[in-house]
Order: sequence, then C-alpha cells, then structure tokens
Amino acid sequence: MKNIRAIAFLFTANTISGIAQGISMIAIPWHFSRTEDMTRFGIIYGISTIISLFWVPYSGTLVDKYNRKHVFQAITIISGLFTLCMGLYGTWAGALDWWMIALVFLFTFFNYNIHYPNLYAFMQEITEKKYYGKISSYLEVFGQLASALAGATAALLLSGVKKGQSSFLGLPINSPIEIEPWPIQKIFLMDGATYVIAFLLISCIQFTPLTKRSKEFMLLKDRLISGWNWLMEHKKILQFGIASYLLFGTVMLVSFYLCASYVSLHLKMEGDVYATAEMFYSVGALLSGLFIRYIFRNRETARNIAILTFITGAFYFAQHFFQSVGLLFVSMIILGISNAGVRILRVGFIFENVPNQFYGRVNAVFFLSNLIIRSIFIGLFALPFFLKEENFSFTYVIMAGVLALATIWCLRLSKFIKMKESV
Repeated sequence: MKNIRAIAFLFTANTISGIAQGISMIAIPWHFSRTEDMTRFGIIYGISTIISLFWVPYSGTLVDKYNRKHVFQAITIISGLFTLCMGLYGTWAGALDWWMIALVFLFTFFNYNIHYPNLYAFMQEITEKKYYGKISSYLEVFGQLASALAGATAALLLSGVKKGQSSFLGLPINSPIEIEPWPIQKIFLMDGATYVIAFLLISCIQFTPLTKRSKEFMLLKDRLISGWNWLMEHKKILQFGIASYLLFGTVMLVSFYLCASYVSLHLKMEGDVYATAEMFYSVGALLSGLFIRYIFRNRETARNIAILTFITGAFYFAQHFFQSVGLLFVSMIILGISNAGVRILRVGFIFENVPNQFYGRVNAVFFLSNLIIRSIFIGLFALPFFLKEENFSFTYVIMAGVLALATIWCLRLSKFIKMKESV
C-alpha cells in the first residue's frame, strides 16, 4: 500500500486525540445532567447545531481548497490550546462556570464538523482505490477503539471508585482502592494535551497524492455552488447520502443529548452507567469495523443499510417500554454496530462515486441536511412535555419512526445503488 507511513501516522494521531475528545464529550452532558441543568444544555446543543448550519458548508470548502494535512494541523493546535487554557483556568480558579464548559463543547463540536470530512477526504486522497473498503473499515475500528477506551476511562473519572462496596460499569464491585472523581477542568487539561500530541504526529506526515485536485480560483459562494451542481447532476447519490445519514443523526442525538437524560430520568441510574453505555456503543462499532464487510459480502449497499437502520429503530422502540440497564447496554451495542456498519458501507460507496475534488463539499451537503433534521428534533425534544420523567422515553419512539422512513427510502434506492456498484 502506498503512503503507508502517512496513513499510520494519521491513524495514530486520530486515535490519541479521539480518546480525550470522547471523554470530554461524555463528561460535559453528564455534568449538566447532574447539576439538573439539561434544559440549558439542550439550548447549548441547539445553538451549536444552528451555528453548524453555516459552519458545515464553509468547512467543506476549506477541505476541498487547502492541503488537508495543513487543515488537520490548524484545527488540532487551535482546539488544543483553547482546551488547555480552559483547563488551566479552571484549575487555578477551582471550578469553571457553565458557559466556559459550554464553550469547550462548542469548540469540540465544531472541530468534529471539519475533522471527519477532512479525515475521509484525506484518506481518499492518499489511498489506492482498491483499498477503499479496507481503509473505511480500519477508520471505524481505530476510531471506535478510541471511543471505547474513552467510555471506560470516563466511567472512572466521572464517578470515581469508592473503597469497599462500589459500582463500576453498572456492576457492583468490591474495590481495595479509592479513586476520586475528576473535576471537569482536569479532564479538559488531559484533552488539550492530547491535541498537542496529535498535532506533532500530523506534522510528521509525508505523502504523495493519489488523486488529482485542480486549483479552483473562485469565491466561497461559487465553490459551494459547484459542489451543489455536481449533486444536482447525480440526484440519486444526493438522496442516498441523505437517507443513509438519518441513522447517524439519531446517534448524534443519543450520544450528545438524550442518553444522559435517559439514564438519569428513565433508568434513574448514575454516571458510570451512562459512561458504560457510551463504551458499549463503541464496542459495538468496533465489532462492526472488524466484521461488517464479511457479514455483508454482497454489494447491495442500500439494502444492507436498510437492514441495519430497521434493527436500530426496533431497539429504540423497545427502550421506550422497558426500564432496563441491560436493554440499554444491548441497544447501545446494536446502535454501535449499525451506525458503524452504515458508515463503512456509505463511505466505501461515496469514495468510489464522488470525485476527490468535490468530496468536502458533497459530504458537507449530506451533513448539512442531517443538521437541519437534528435541529428540528432538538427543538421538539426541548419542549416541557419531553423533560418529564414519565414522557422522556417518547423521544426514542419518534426516532424509531424516523428510522422506519429511512429504511423505506433506502430500499427504494437499492436498485440504483446496485446498478452503480456493478459498473
């Protein structure tokens, strides 16, 4: 494989920073949940999503315009310095105000919005076409390995472990040692430090582009229009991109917004259960990265995505009716398997059918459509009706309905997708 050393450095940097990012993005919702301030966090999440409606299209043009290595260097060092400063201030002051914690969330959220489009575009640029399927699987494996480690570590850091009879990963244990819970500013310090490490690793990358990208001397508006025009010429790919992204939209809602409240309001459990649920999600995604290409050896991508989407919707529906920690953990494993599997299948198809020249902008359109849908549901789920303990689980029923529609949409597109794959 060409550029193997560059790919190894990129995987390593992405994994290291992903662990700390994952811990922060688990810790922040739980912090607001424990302080009974989820309404405020819902507003923060809603604001971040609305701002992303403008940031995502612009970030897509940056991915297509600039050297993708330089984009990675910029976002890692900026995010690292900001998070470190917040951690240092919180350590000096003894605590962080809610709005400071919210700023770290916003910074990390916006980092995600450019990080992953840039990651996939960079991988497409430096990977031979025959390895696209393997690379998309490896990206998922390493990314979810980082998230699984983040979930396990977050369980320790958020709740700590008491000496004697205690609880860890939702299970009773008899611990001979005591681990104090970390304050959130200490978690931010660790997060910021790993950004810096990632920056140093990315700086070591040397690569030879394997796809041609011509320079585009045009304004931002014109670059956006050129990406949209390409999609208008390939409308079935546009529909497929939106339909296959709906599962991911519900995953973002669960991971960053709903799961913390589901654990505290519906299950009435503590932070270690919430962190463990996130870890089980990552374990499921890790298993998917290892085996999904063998389970779905046929090339009926749209139909396979429809199957995974339907299964996930069924588990969402079940979570409304049962108050079970075991069901939550199983559901999160299924969610991890399905979302990672859909992403691997979708990324492989898009790698093969979208020119690298337009990859950032095309992916931004898919993500933007998903953001709009998520914004609608965030506004809906922030209504007082859903914030009551007895009503909160209805959010999962609504998401199950959305995935039922996505299943039907993918099945209707399956004939076209199969035709494209046979070319």
